[in-house]
Parts: sequence; structure tokens; C-alpha cells
Amino acid sequence: MKKIYLILSILLVFSSCSNFWNDRIETGLFVPEISYSIKRNNTKYEVCLECSQKNIHASYNIYCTTANDDNFRLVESIDYDESMKMEIQLGTVYQFKAESVFNKKTSGFSDVVEVKVFDGVPEDIQVKKTGSKYMKIIWAPVEGAVSYKISVYEKTASYGEICYYSDVIYSGTTTSCEYVCPIVIDGKITVNALFNDYESDESELEYSL
Repeated sequence: MKKIYLILSILLVFSSCSNFWNDRIETGLFVPEISYSIKRNNTKYEVCLECSQKNIHASYNIYCTTANDDNFRLVESIDYDESMKMEIQLGTVYQFKAESVFNKKTSGFSDVVEVKVFDGVPEDIQVKKTGSKYMKIIWAPVEGAVSYKISVYEKTASYGEICYYSDVIYSGTTTSCEYVCPIVIDGKITVNALFNDYESDESELEYSL
């Protein structure tokens, strides 16, 4: 008799858990998470969005609006192992949200994800001696940049206005707007702003210390 009560208790707990998970999806307590990346192809940019849901393989409805519109529209429905790709324009702030669809039930909406393309380049590059062995390179910050890539070349020859440079002598990345390296008296510096998934056009400075 005790075994029968134990089995019934287990079945009731299992049924309650099953209803609990379904209710979480139905009531929006369990909402999807959105991740995205931006790809650059020359002057064109494309956002790639993926959605995920804990413990289940749901499908997703993805909605989009712009910051100036604030009227979300359904742009695409994807399966759990798919992603959504969409071309985006410079100067426009896009907002995305998603809902999970599972077992004919729909969750609440995810948090809104804001996507913006940055296209600034490092400007006002300067180089100064720091003691007798090192030099410091500085530049103006670029909106949206998470880090910067710096390359230093040494001048090998010049004929009139035409200059020739070596391969890269020093290079590195930094999250600040300065970079210190051993001194190169005559050379060229290039700086790229690095965003999460792509980099800016290259800024260049030819110099002589």
C-alpha cells in the first residue's frame, strides 16, 4: 500500500513540474534571450540575431523597430537552430525583441536589444617621445569602439614625396587611446577602431621625431 502511495506521489510531482514549466512559458516568466553580431562587407552592414531558451527547443518570433518609430513589427520567425540576418543602415538605431513559441504556447517578450552600427575612425593621431627609448602614440576616442589596433612601420627610403616602409615592427591592441612602444625615429603609424565584430577603416600618420 505504501508503494502505491509513493508512486502516486511521484506522478503528482511530475505532473506539477510539467505544468509549472508550461505555465512559465505561457505566462512569460520564461522569455528568450537574444544575442547578435554585426558583419561588415565594405560599406554594407548585416546584423545576425540568435535566440535561446532554457531547457527547451523553442521557435521564435522576432520583432524590430527603430528608435524613432517605437512600433515593433514581426520581421521573421525562426526555429531554435536558425538565425535571422538583416541588412542595417548607418545612422539608424534598431531595436529587437523576441518571444518563444513552444507546444502551441507563446511566452512574453524578451528584453529589448538595441543595435547600432558605428563607423568612426581614429582621428588626431599624435606621437611623442617618452624618454630616450620609448614613444607614446595617442588619438581621439571613437564612439562605440571597444579597443584599438595599432601598427608601427619604419621608413626605409624616400624619393621626393614617395616614402617606403618596412613591414610592421611593433603592433598591439589597447582599450585606451594611447600605446607605448620602443622609439622609431622616422615611420608611419596606423590605427583601427575595433568594434565587437568588425573594425573601422584605417587612420594613418607619417611622422618624424
